[in-house]
Amino acid sequence: MSMAPEVWVVSAAAAQFRKDRRFVADAMAGVPPDGKTKDGKDGWFPATIAGRLFNPEGLDLTQEKARLAKAQADAQEIKTSILRGDVLLRGDVDQAVEAAFTRVKARMRSIAPKLAPVVVTATGPAEAQAMILTAIDEVLLELAGTTVADMVADDAALVADTEAAAEDDGQRVGGRDKAPVD
Repeated sequence: MSMAPEVWVVSAAAAQFRKDRRFVADAMAGVPPDGKTKDGKDGWFPATIAGRLFNPEGLDLTQEKARLAKAQADAQEIKTSILRGDVLLRGDVDQAVEAAFTRVKARMRSIAPKLAPVVVTATGPAEAQAMILTAIDEVLLELAGTTVADMVADDAALVADTEAAAEDDGQRVGGRDKAPVD
């Protein structure tokens, strides 16, 4: 008695898998037979037929499992990078940039009230200009030390020393414009 694997014809496969015979025939069209039945008809191993019926695109399951494992490893690497602080979420960066613009605006607007009493005592336009440029350079030097990472880590210090700032003019600074509603 031979232990060779049995091959099935389309009708037998349709009965075993409870599928329409035409469906099985269409799925197996163009697939070279795995062998011959006792009657000499072309036949396929059950695994070959199942692969075509339940995996019609002919996907390589080993390759697909490898792709899935890589995608999961990449996702875990991103999560780890976020937890370590190597990567900032876009929302955090958006908030930090908007806060940075707000801080720049507040610091720049604080120059005028602070300098107004001093500039009126200037002996001429050149001295007034020098006073203004010195104040602007001081503010820019202070702002140059600001980093997005610092702003994300310490939300409380986003806008410091705004007591001398001018009143809010109601204009948005940074961020995205809201989409118009129809």
